[in-house]
Amino acid sequence: TGLKPYMMPNCLNVLPDISIGTLETRAGSIIMGQLPSKLPCKFLLTFNKTDGGSIVLVSDGATLWSTADFRTYSSKKTGLTATAVMSACVVRNKVWLTNGVNAVMTYDSADTLVVLDGTGALPDVPKGYYIMFCQERVWIAKTSALSSVIYFSALNDASGNPIAPDNDVAWPAVNALNCDQDDGDSIFGIIAYLGTPFIFKSKSVGAVTGSDEYSYGYQRVMSNIGTRF
Repeated sequence: TGLKPYMMPNCLNVLPDISIGTLETRAGSIIMGQLPSKLPCKFLLTFNKTDGGSIVLVSDGATLWSTADFRTYSSKKTGLTATAVMSACVVRNKVWLTNGVNAVMTYDSADTLVVLDGTGALPDVPKGYYIMFCQERVWIAKTSALSSVIYFSALNDASGNPIAPDNDVAWPAVNALNCDQDDGDSIFGIIAYLGTPFIFKSKSVGAVTGSDEYSYGYQRVMSNIGTRF
């Protein structure tokens, strides 16, 4: 190309010697991973769908997006409480999301988000801070009003027919367990271990005993040891 040695440092956006003795223009760069709001990401979950594909749900707290490549984002829900912390789990090929303030939401493999706020034929699911899936039920713990209560979905309706956890009758008020509500503590986390729901407080750990809504109970299994995860 006839370039002098001293001219090479002045070349920008090129790749030298891809083919010997030539310069080729760079293709440029693409910003990936930055949310549309340009705010820090506070929530991220990869949803692996049954068709083998996957989608990622991300949020800055106030808005929830879906993205497949961290370059193109689709807004799923706006107006969320920015200071609330999102918690989520996958339930029967749907993502359930809750933050303890706004209504619980589900997101499915068809890219559809549903707000479970009790309107129409939708259940009014407790607005809890923590959520998990165990024993084929959705468990939600700690609301702003009741910090030591865990709620669980029903498996059947009043006629004994199997129902999904987002069925409009899946959350009767009686499906709730008090977890040492008078101990001056609060629930700070829940996990499923060996098919049993465990409840974590700052100074104790408890477990759900029993096998159905007629036999469920709460039993403390550790005292003076807890967590705030």
